Amino acid sequence: MQVLATFWAAAHADIMACQEILNLIRDADWMRFRRHAIRVSSIEFNEEAAESFPSAHGIAFLCLHHRFGTTFTPNVRRIQWTVSSKTGALLMMPFISERLEDLQLDLQTWARETEELFLSLVHRTLTLKTLSVKSWNPPSNIADSFCRWIQTCFELEKAHLPRDWHTLAIINAFGCLPKLVEFGLEWTDRTYDDVDVKLPILVKEKDFPGLRRLGWSSNISRAKEFLQLTTLRLQGLTFDCWEQSDERELTEFLATTVQCCPELDSLCLSLGPITEAVDPEGENIPLSWKIFRPLLECRTLVELRIHHPSSCILSISDLEDMGAAWPKITELYLCPDPDIYPKYRGTPISSLAHAAAAFPQLRALGLYIDHLGPPKSAGDLFPECQFRRLRELDVGTSRVPNDDPIPVGLYLASLFAVGTRPSIRTGPSIVRVNDISDEDDDAWADDWRTAQRLAHLTLQTKEAISEVALDELWRDLEDIYPLLKLLIPFDSFYDEYRQDKFEHEETLYFLRDADWPRFRQYAARVKSIAYHEIAVNVSPPSKEGIALICLYLPYGNCLTPNVRKWWTLSYSATITPMMPFMSQCLEELKLKISLEATETEDLFLGLTHRTPNLKRLFIESEASPGDISSSLSRWIWTCLSLEKAHIPRRWQTSTIVTAFGSLPNLLKFGIHWNHSPLESTSVGKDMEVVEGHFQNLQRLGWFSDIKGAANLQQTTCFVESIEPDEGLELLELPVEMFRPLLSCSRLRQLRIHYPGPCILSTSDVEDMGAAWPNMEELVLCPDPDGSDQGTPISWLPCVAIAFPRIRLLGLHFDHLNPPGSAGDLLSEI
Repeated sequence: MQVLATFWAAAHADIMACQEILNLIRDADWMRFRRHAIRVSSIEFNEEAAESFPSAHGIAFLCLHHRFGTTFTPNVRRIQWTVSSKTGALLMMPFISERLEDLQLDLQTWARETEELFLSLVHRTLTLKTLSVKSWNPPSNIADSFCRWIQTCFELEKAHLPRDWHTLAIINAFGCLPKLVEFGLEWTDRTYDDVDVKLPILVKEKDFPGLRRLGWSSNISRAKEFLQLTTLRLQGLTFDCWEQSDERELTEFLATTVQCCPELDSLCLSLGPITEAVDPEGENIPLSWKIFRPLLECRTLVELRIHHPSSCILSISDLEDMGAAWPKITELYLCPDPDIYPKYRGTPISSLAHAAAAFPQLRALGLYIDHLGPPKSAGDLFPECQFRRLRELDVGTSRVPNDDPIPVGLYLASLFAVGTRPSIRTGPSIVRVNDISDEDDDAWADDWRTAQRLAHLTLQTKEAISEVALDELWRDLEDIYPLLKLLIPFDSFYDEYRQDKFEHEETLYFLRDADWPRFRQYAARVKSIAYHEIAVNVSPPSKEGIALICLYLPYGNCLTPNVRKWWTLSYSATITPMMPFMSQCLEELKLKISLEATETEDLFLGLTHRTPNLKRLFIESEASPGDISSSLSRWIWTCLSLEKAHIPRRWQTSTIVTAFGSLPNLLKFGIHWNHSPLESTSVGKDMEVVEGHFQNLQRLGWFSDIKGAANLQQTTCFVESIEPDEGLELLELPVEMFRPLLSCSRLRQLRIHYPGPCILSTSDVEDMGAAWPNMEELVLCPDPDGSDQGTPISWLPCVAIAFPRIRLLGLHFDHLNPPGSAGDLLSEI
């Protein structure tokens, strides 16, 4: 349409004769027009808002020159058209495609023009599914043309018409449509005096075969009669009951509604005056909720809207009863826009907290708020009960309590959960717009806008606080169950005899209805998990259970995508199901496990290719190295980012050392010290590091040949007892055994432990000092088993000279060699 802007601005009744316009049409870039037109899927047009548009003849001439058929937009699926002239109505025709599914017409045209439009639509909307029509034309003037068109809309599923268009002819036309599910009202801004709505509800037995939702204008008695006679299985009802009734009639009608519509999930009522709700002076008084109590028997209700000239005051017990009866209700409007509202009392604004507790699924709430009830203190921005899904709060014609929007805004902010930003709607609804004077419609709208603005600003503060608090709260988890409880009730884990609880149908039900976005919100914050099997007082989940959770997970196969640290202590075969909690971001893994060899192998094989970013690894296990070396090596070879590793000392085998030695980024490689004896004293004695391995190693916890480890900066060695000659005492540790370390010029820390002493000579000290100029921590067998021999304490000056940077020194001194004279207390040494 933008391409033809020049033509539209100039085109009118006689402009078509101008050669200039003809040239514009002939020279138009139709290919460019087509490229844009085929992308259009929705069109909205309002004649009053349009600056200019072509005449009917101009549109016809334009269609004549269009090179791609008579439809400008072949892929449009939705049209919303508001017109007040014949030209504007017919202008829609070239934009209707064969794929049109949604048509909304607001026709402010005369009967003849409206008829021409309907006749033009015959056989042009074969795929139409949703229709909405607003018009002030009497049905008698347009019924024939309208019915001719509707009878060609075989795919129509939803239709909303003006409330006075439910004539017998129109009802018959719609009743023949096989797929019609919803036939309702389209509210207009006309008064009841201008509309002939005194129509009986007439539905033939075979009409509306698939109808589930019905909207009608009637009175209470006729509506009740219809419900008693109909065979339709209605799930939604909208009744415009304009005539005066009494409480008994209304209560009986509601009881009949519940009885005749057992599947009812939506009920919308626009009620006229009720006899008992009028005082002696003829003024309306607030309604009592007891009138509507029959609706509490309708347990399937999801939407309830009631509009009345009076307000309805709800007590806390009323809210609790409704919440218990309607656990799934999402939209609740109870008389938010009564007439003559300055005289009315309403529901105290403090009751909103109880509404939040009663209706956890609520998305829209409409109430008439009492203008004299001040809100409670808003000191707690995170109360236990909050509206977690609310999108709209309709206060209708309510005044701001005490005419002070500041405490109201703060109070509402405390009830609005983080992540929501409900709008506050004011003024009468379209259902009752003609029953309220326009003089005071905006009397308190500014105050409510101020309250909404303050509530939203306070919500921003809540969100900022909440984000920081949630990050802190969920960053480090002591077990996995806080996460699992977001998906399945905690009781599911308490069953010591049935540990495969996840396999049961009940659990599958919970997983199907799980709030995955909420789970993701918390799971994404987890950075560290510590799973201590003994500390968890519940039955651990099975492999099948975790597999089911992963099956339903809509975010890949990792439950905690940002976890970087995992620590586990397990004494049974339950570590394997924890795999989905280990993300690709994992950087630190601590495993303290006492599993069977097969389970340990399964664990290592399961971790293969799952830890590409692992940097720190700590393993404590009693498993035999012969049983797990193959699977451990396969896993370690995929940990190319590993920088620090500690393994059990009994795992000092050639296969395992070779696997770790091949890692290019390994800086520290150590063993876990414990007091359990080794199965063989030869473990580690014959270890030789393959040349070229451990090229970047800086810290080593080992005793072996360290050739090629030129970058070594720190080492801790544990040497088992050297077998003595027969009949001899336990030998001291020969210095020659660790002389190969002298080639490590970068060594800064050396710790050697041995059951026997290590006796150093002055030449040994001098050699070590020359080899390790940066040595900071030196510990050489300070705790032998009951030996009196050691390094003479008088050699400490020599040590001080050799190691000028020493900060920690550990030696076993000979108790028979006393120190020399203290001499100079200010010696340079």
